Amino acid sequence: MATATKTFEYAVRDKRGKVVKGRIEANNSAAVANRLRTMGMAPISITEFQVGGLKREIKIPGLSGRIKLKDLSIMARQLATMITAGLSLLRALSILADQTANPALAKILAQVRNDVETGASFSASLSKHKETFPPLMINMIKAGEVGGFLDQVLLSIAENFEAEVKLHGKIKSAMTYPIVVFIIAILAVTGMLLFIVPVFAKMFADLGGELPPLTKVLVGMSTLMKVTIGPLIVGLVVFSAWWGKNKNNPGVRDKVDPLKLKTPIFGQLVQEDRHLPVHPQLRDDDPCRRPDPAGPGHRGSNVRQCGDRARGEGGPGVGTHRPVADRTVVPAPGVPADGRADDGRR
Repeated sequence: MATATKTFEYAVRDKRGKVVKGRIEANNSAAVANRLRTMGMAPISITEFQVGGLKREIKIPGLSGRIKLKDLSIMARQLATMITAGLSLLRALSILADQTANPALAKILAQVRNDVETGASFSASLSKHKETFPPLMINMIKAGEVGGFLDQVLLSIAENFEAEVKLHGKIKSAMTYPIVVFIIAILAVTGMLLFIVPVFAKMFADLGGELPPLTKVLVGMSTLMKVTIGPLIVGLVVFSAWWGKNKNNPGVRDKVDPLKLKTPIFGQLVQEDRHLPVHPQLRDDDPCRRPDPAGPGHRGSNVRQCGDRARGEGGPGVGTHRPVADRTVVPAPGVPADGRADDGRR
């Protein structure tokens, strides 16, 4: 569990002797002083910043603190741009932590920066926040660190996230109207069964006589709805809470991901959504093909099983397309038609 960061106000004297004041996030005041010294400044005072009264941030459970895919997309692009421009990783993370608009993501980036500053690798620092950063991103960065092409891997990740955001936007814009109509229809039918049908059922019972078969079915549905509506709502709440905590569990994903891929329409969207360009330097002799020291649960989804088998069947000089060619979990576009290895270009 990562240590929570705090906000400190500081006053320092720069190289010109001028007093500069500002705020910074860190685990403690000693870390603040150490960081300021590495920046060539002499600390004068460091005090913890306390937020209270009307300035206190209002947090709504379930709405506040959410980190969306668009936030990760912007972060990945900015980080890739700064690393490619020649900035050090620590400096780039410091800039992101100070300028990221999402407060929750800024806080996590500050923690990642602190971990990197203390000597941890970038991928190991990100892996402490698996609920925020996708496993694919963590393992791609790990391969880039080992292979020495982190800047190019970050560019690939940024392009992938941007493509995902664009696709999600198209899906949401296309599905908004039918989903709203569907929800309104469900609410109208539920209200009719719970409040209107019982009134007519009581009126028909008082008048006597035999009800038509379809009316009997409708009255039965109304009675069943009255009994099951309470447990159904409780069950949905419990399932939502359980899913939020366990949706990234390897055991759960091994069962859910194949169902996603087999869904008639949405399965193809998931495949298109999760494609990531393979970097040219990820060859068969690359260290990323070796067993992962973090264990099999460190990877992301059911596709990792196909990757594990392909890695076991492959070897030096054997293209990765051949071991996965007969795996139904890998879509056809992932295998070149001419049988040659992918050169990393789309």
